Amino acid sequence: MVKIVRRFDEEENKLRNFVEIEGDLDLLQKAADFYTGRGYILDRIMNIPNTLQTIFKNHREFYELWGFEGATNSRYHPNDYDFRRGCDGFHRFMREVFRTTNWDNVEEHHLNKLQQVITAQVRKILDIYDQAKNYYFETESKIIFTPKTKTTGEIDLTKLDVELNNAIIITNDKAYKLQLIPCENIKSINDIIQQATNSLHSMYKLQLQAQVSALQQQIQQLQKQLEEIKTKAFIEGLKTFEVIKKQGWTLKNGKLYFKKKIVAEYIKYRGKIYKLPKQYVDEEKFFVQGIFVDIQQTITAAYCRAAYHCNVDYDDDKKVCLGDLEGKDLLTVLQKLPDELKILNLDSAYANEAKGEAESIVYESEEVVEVWTI
Repeated sequence: MVKIVRRFDEEENKLRNFVEIEGDLDLLQKAADFYTGRGYILDRIMNIPNTLQTIFKNHREFYELWGFEGATNSRYHPNDYDFRRGCDGFHRFMREVFRTTNWDNVEEHHLNKLQQVITAQVRKILDIYDQAKNYYFETESKIIFTPKTKTTGEIDLTKLDVELNNAIIITNDKAYKLQLIPCENIKSINDIIQQATNSLHSMYKLQLQAQVSALQQQIQQLQKQLEEIKTKAFIEGLKTFEVIKKQGWTLKNGKLYFKKKIVAEYIKYRGKIYKLPKQYVDEEKFFVQGIFVDIQQTITAAYCRAAYHCNVDYDDDKKVCLGDLEGKDLLTVLQKLPDELKILNLDSAYANEAKGEAESIVYESEEVVEVWTI
């Protein structure tokens, strides 16, 4: 049902590891939605992080299936469910177990185990979904009074209505007090049952019709409000896209890409801003190119195609440090990230060659522009 395959990714222009799902994809989608409650979309071919995020409730569940001893240790963020690229706790697990945070570099024996773990989780959520569909509740009821009968065997109605005033029905989960309904032309217990049943059915039907009518009105009102919200959101979306399009962002393959090359012009060091010497700016010495982000409500990670910049991690798929923008809404990140990367932030930098060169330039420069505040 589940296989780990290595395929060529035309968008990334390299070989990558993917999860290939066989069998009834629609059934698995429903089971995953029911189990996690998050509604992520399953595809036949998916990257590994998206697969894990779709079928696991949290990191702990994955850790336990893996047999990881630190499954409940807070250092590995067991209660988080971000399997993509934004969780330091899950990255710590990957570094300790796989010696890498890049799924494409994970060794074959780990991938084989990963396939077994994903398969076990898929079977688990399918079983849970199947049990839920076939669930039924069986209850046992008791009426805790006994009608008195005359010696002739007829029901003593004078005592019956008195006892019913204090009668209750007890089931496995609740208790119910009986309601007395007058009946006419009673000759037997069957007549009582039939008339009571008919009265209850009529009363229930009227109550149900009233509830249905009220619900239909609510549904119509909600549909109207939903259409208004959808129209307003569509208009706002068009306005927002026009703003970010003018700034240099474009939509491609479900991601937002920044088309312009960002060239660093300043250095931030110990809370101060230093202007880069002109020759470094002119030759575009420090740069970031091809930034892209996933379309999500909040942004926890961004990546790029190429860079020589102290705020880009070359060992983690060229991950861009978001700084204070991490966890911000999509529009805020799109508007501010390009300008933030014009500054080489040595106060929060990766240990790479660009950082070392930028530090030497700081020591050579004396031109302080201003104290940097965020």
